[in-house]
Amino acid sequence: MTGNITSDYKFKHGCPHSLVEDMSLTKEIAVTPTQAKIIRHPIEKKKTLNIISGPGAGKTTTLVNKVAYMIGEEIVKPEKVLVLSMTNRAVDGFLSRLQDQLDEETAALTDIETFHGLAHRELMKYDPSYGFSELIEDPGWRVLGMMSGVKRKFELQRIVELLKTRGLTADERDEIASEHRLSRETIDELFKILETSQAVTYNEFLRDYKRLLRDGKIKTDYDVVIVDEFQDVYPELWELVELLARNSHLIVAGDPYQSIYGFLGDNGIVQSQLEHFHEMDRVEMYDCFRSPPEVIKSSEYIIETDRGVKSYLKGEKPILMKMRDSTEQFEYVIDEIMRLVTESNDAVKLGDIAVLTRTNRELEELIKMLNKYGLDTLKLSSSPSWCDGNLFYLVDYMRILNNPQRSHFAVICTLLLLPEIGPVTVRNIEARARRNKMSLYDYLVEHRDKLKPQLQAYIDVMEDMRLSLDPNSTSDIMDKLLIIADELGLRKFLSRSILFDDDKNHVTTQVLDFNESLKMFAHLKPDNQTVLEYFLQSYMDRLPISTVKDAVKVSTIHSSKGLEFPVVFMIGSKPALLPREHLSPEDRRVYYVGMTRAKHLLYNTVVENKDWPIDMGRIKKEAGHLFQFNSPVLSEPRSL
Repeated sequence: MTGNITSDYKFKHGCPHSLVEDMSLTKEIAVTPTQAKIIRHPIEKKKTLNIISGPGAGKTTTLVNKVAYMIGEEIVKPEKVLVLSMTNRAVDGFLSRLQDQLDEETAALTDIETFHGLAHRELMKYDPSYGFSELIEDPGWRVLGMMSGVKRKFELQRIVELLKTRGLTADERDEIASEHRLSRETIDELFKILETSQAVTYNEFLRDYKRLLRDGKIKTDYDVVIVDEFQDVYPELWELVELLARNSHLIVAGDPYQSIYGFLGDNGIVQSQLEHFHEMDRVEMYDCFRSPPEVIKSSEYIIETDRGVKSYLKGEKPILMKMRDSTEQFEYVIDEIMRLVTESNDAVKLGDIAVLTRTNRELEELIKMLNKYGLDTLKLSSSPSWCDGNLFYLVDYMRILNNPQRSHFAVICTLLLLPEIGPVTVRNIEARARRNKMSLYDYLVEHRDKLKPQLQAYIDVMEDMRLSLDPNSTSDIMDKLLIIADELGLRKFLSRSILFDDDKNHVTTQVLDFNESLKMFAHLKPDNQTVLEYFLQSYMDRLPISTVKDAVKVSTIHSSKGLEFPVVFMIGSKPALLPREHLSPEDRRVYYVGMTRAKHLLYNTVVENKDWPIDMGRIKKEAGHLFQFNSPVLSEPRSL
């Protein structure tokens, strides 16, 4: 079948201005000499191809074309190729592009996954019970924080990881308690909850998968392993790559200057270990097909490097504006968005514009301000809106409806939504269930008549919904979830965060997105599983993301990686973009990523504050050749 797919696969070498990839052609593509070199690079086991790419160089497209070429020329079989990336969005994008080059059936044989998705899938094959593991998501971290008194989520995550990796003995738990200045009782309580509930973290899936690979209990047989966005790979992920590619040809591709996840682990360590893994060839890609030279030069000024990135696109200098405070900044962005849309004679549409922030808090403030002025927004994320926040409690309810005895952690989480039921009450009930060697849910059912009225109501509602549920009906599942949410505290809990109409609209959107996800999984499920079972088993690996009408794209810089927009506003944060000495190496890389999302117009706003003084006179003197300091004049409409 694959022999005829790309038997006339051709590579055209033209002048620089004709080097844009033509993805409308399935058998003939336009590539640069460097891209052709990568595509034709020989596949040899126990060797590595390291691709160093600048922004907008067509890195991922080149990897897609290389996979298509290898399969089309019968160099490798599709099922012998593994492609790993960091997000579901990147995975789905890679598969979609590959389907443009090959037929859908052949493309589907290629293994394209996130690291965690691969681990979860293979663990389920090894032991199906992994499919129903209770993953600790946002509401779960909130509950663990309430139960332990640890308020900072990042610290709590660190403690949980320590307990799961080296908290098995009393002495080890003493060390963890001392290190985090917590009582031994608090650490022991956390340990017992985690042990009894079997609640897991994403990293736990990785650790279990790596252990089974090392022990030979799970085997792999890939000829080629490809890792996209390699600059984001941290040591724990690299350990998995080593195991998967130890006897394979390894291809890694990334941009070291776009490494912005240092809090997960040091990519520098990974880069050093890569040097000693296999014999390695290195290819650099520095033709930019996204941003004009003016954006490239200004962004490289921020990271203090000149890699010789070439762009043949037309553009203009980025705009740099100083603001007194965040209110003035938001008002400027809104005014400028409306000016671009209304005065460009339809050359600029709302959907062409993205506003990027440094933090999630800034992002939420921005969304409220844009919506206040009647501008529709689309929040960009690698997962649907309902995954981000308290609506995820609906998944806990689903777990209980599906299998209450194996939903220990979900029961704890949802009990704490009940009025006048606090951590002490739940801890005491959980401890009694543990002493009686019963599941928490069964303990509640058996001792119903001795419990508080709120707990009796919890059991009555759950049992009524569970016993009458049609697990294959998305409408029945959704109806019962909404009844449970209304009667057992979730609706009231959500209402506390609803202060304005925009907040209410956001929750409504989340509920609609959740219902859409449920329906999409109903179409994907195999015949031998109910919709409820399949959703719970698969939502971690493949969350469909809904598309939306024309709206201003809003995102943190981190979530915008891999995307591009005709117009980008990068709003000010602490520290400000300039002067450069205020920026740490990671800050510089984050701003570099944000700036290089722009295809045509790039706006940067900096906000004055006492900690980060902004001397515009000095900035104009040092960087005036790279930026303009007034809004651009729309003298004549131009298409973006």
